[in-house]
Amino acid sequence: MSRLLESKVVGLSISPSEEAIGLGFDSSEVNRIVLRMIAAFLSQGARVVLGHDWRDDGVMEAVFGFVQRYRSPEVSGGPALVTNVLPWPSRSRLSEDERRAVRGGIEIHEMGRPKEATGDAEVDRVLSLTALRHELTRLVDARVCVGGRRSAYEGTVPGVIEEAAVAFESEVPLYLMGFLRGAASEVIEALRQRSPDQHALHKIGPGISGTRHSPAAMLFGRIGVEDVARINRLTPAENERLFSATTVDEAIDLAIDGIARIPTRKDREGA
Repeated sequence: MSRLLESKVVGLSISPSEEAIGLGFDSSEVNRIVLRMIAAFLSQGARVVLGHDWRDDGVMEAVFGFVQRYRSPEVSGGPALVTNVLPWPSRSRLSEDERRAVRGGIEIHEMGRPKEATGDAEVDRVLSLTALRHELTRLVDARVCVGGRRSAYEGTVPGVIEEAAVAFESEVPLYLMGFLRGAASEVIEALRQRSPDQHALHKIGPGISGTRHSPAAMLFGRIGVEDVARINRLTPAENERLFSATTVDEAIDLAIDGIARIPTRKDREGA
């Protein structure tokens, strides 16, 4: 039976927001949502790319266990089902034996020190996170953004907002889900309330923080819902349904509908 997302690569950016607990989503529930999304995309033939660190309360240990159960035991060649890209200096907790055990299931890509590194740990971390988000965008056919912190974040702007901006700038189809609120909802509101007196898409840099505008409003400027729709192949009305979906399943189904309509990145670039 044909699968809707065969050969597609989906980048998944999802993390808790400040509002998540009040909405009934603690960190454990958010981790379960990550697994549900991965399972849904894999079941339709896609591969998934993540940029999550390995933390005590993080999701990657659960993803590791899920992929061990999900993958066919005889699969060892070909692209991995899940690719986890880590920014410098973060590293995975998997031993070499564990990596061999899930070959074909999870591939770990640990990025090197940014070429622009200054020796200042804080500055270099910001540079490494931006490099990560560009690398994640390079690897995928579509980007899904959910939740994300709007304060106490690492980097120049919240990670979900930067990933959304880099995706749009690269014309990678972007699917924004609002059910966890947070940074993804900030992008949604910026798209709905675009300001014609701002530039179309600001570059990410030190001038973004400390302004009277939200990071999303500064980055997205005059971009509207119809501009996102032009690239992600959902209609503006379908995008609004995706923004407003209150259940995980409804949001996943809408994202799958859109991703099924887009060409792969290789096809778009004529490779």
